[in-house]
Amino acid sequence: MEESDSKGRVVLTCQPSSSGFDVKTVFINEQEPEVIGRSTKEEPVQTSNCRFLSKVLSKEHAKISYKYSEFFIQDLGSSNGTFIGDFRLKSEGEASEVRIYSGDVIRFGAATLNKQRRQNEKCVIAKFELFHPTGKIFIKFRSNDQQLWHNIVGKVIGPYLGAAYTKTLQIVPTAAMPGVLSSPEKDNVKVLTSDKPKRKKQRVVKLNDEVKIYEDLRELSDHEDQLAEFERQQQKAAEQQLAVRKETALELVKLKEQVDQLEKKLKRKNNEVKNLTENLNSTK
Repeated sequence: MEESDSKGRVVLTCQPSSSGFDVKTVFINEQEPEVIGRSTKEEPVQTSNCRFLSKVLSKEHAKISYKYSEFFIQDLGSSNGTFIGDFRLKSEGEASEVRIYSGDVIRFGAATLNKQRRQNEKCVIAKFELFHPTGKIFIKFRSNDQQLWHNIVGKVIGPYLGAAYTKTLQIVPTAAMPGVLSSPEKDNVKVLTSDKPKRKKQRVVKLNDEVKIYEDLRELSDHEDQLAEFERQQQKAAEQQLAVRKETALELVKLKEQVDQLEKKLKRKNNEVKNLTENLNSTK
């Protein structure tokens, strides 16, 4: 696929535990997506395509496309699936198209054991670097995270800092906010406060509301910890019961073996008594 000014660029890098491959660079758009799959004679492995030597991949495993200035991936009904983290994409025809971002690590297929060759067949795990036709990297930007951070700082931390907070600018690095796009002109985010003085009563009421929310969250967290501890105790009790059942089963097996041995001895004794009785009768 030839490079074009209207095409997005995708760079795939091999990750640990993956079937090995060289760095791949492909150019895609809506009309010309790139199919990811197992290599064939007609489509051998190249650094300019998404064909791999892994046998756990389908011939047409998935496809990536660039449209609406965004990148998407879709599973094409593969046998072993396409995964972003622990999330498995749905098959083709079930709204499986998912938006992806630069830095995503995507797994194609699952490692299996080849019984004939007695060796593991590795899947393909690739890190995706995505670039717009302009060359700008395509990463995740969530403005809501930035607003949420401002709300937390302004409503919860601000009242405790008092005048030192309300009369000055608080600088919050973007690195502290996961998922926020960083750029040279936005290295810092300025949190501005209103020049209009607030009533002390309203401020106390809002602070009480925030403290109540915080206490509710702490209580919820405590409940979750208690539930997790209860589940751990239940798991431990179940494991102990299973161990006791195994020991009981082993004892029953041993007892059965002892009973069988005693029955055999009894049978031999009965035969001896029978033989002695016959001998006595014959002598008379």
